[in-house]
Amino acid sequence: MKPLLLILALTIPLTGLLQSAHGATMPKQLLDRYYQGVTYFKAGNLDQAIDVFKTCALSAPEDPLVHLSLGAALQQHGDADDAIAEFRHAIALRPDDALACETLGVLLQGQGELDDAINEYRQAVQLRPDIPLLRLNLGVALRIKGDLNNAIRELKQVTVAYPLNLKARAQLASAYQDKGDNQNAAAEYKKILTYDQGNFSIHYNLASALIALKDFDGAEG
Repeated sequence: MKPLLLILALTIPLTGLLQSAHGATMPKQLLDRYYQGVTYFKAGNLDQAIDVFKTCALSAPEDPLVHLSLGAALQQHGDADDAIAEFRHAIALRPDDALACETLGVLLQGQGELDDAINEYRQAVQLRPDIPLLRLNLGVALRIKGDLNNAIRELKQVTVAYPLNLKARAQLASAYQDKGDNQNAAAEYKKILTYDQGNFSIHYNLASALIALKDFDGAEG
């Protein structure tokens, strides 16, 4: 599951999370220290960033921005459990943060907590239905769970909004194929090959779908 997750997960940088965390309550005297942590984070100095953000969290425990930042640094550092705890804390303080919910979902899915991840992805979509890309991780997770009809519904909305998102289209094609709908699967694989002709995996999957449809000539081509 993890390789698929790493390929398809939305990458939400710290700057995006910070922009989503308006309404922060951090005392002004902490801001210089906090931005020093951001500088460390951007430079890849994660240990220093984590130390700074932890200090800020002790001084401003009710500020969701601090917990989002600490969670993001812990995520990059590989401390998934602690990162999950920080994102949960931030969301409890600011439950309308769709990007935080999405990131929490990615972390939970990486830990094998698929049902909880799906709940977070759904919450993100509910909070920001104007961002169709948020449906991508939801669709992938639903496909992994075997809920193919709902996976197809979510992934189709992504491909309608972003026709050139080949990752979403490949997942949609695979969901069709998982369901046994090889006609639609083949159609989606062909669309991908229009833009990525050298993709061996897509050629292989297309051939498999065409063989299932008894289109042996097409499969050989």
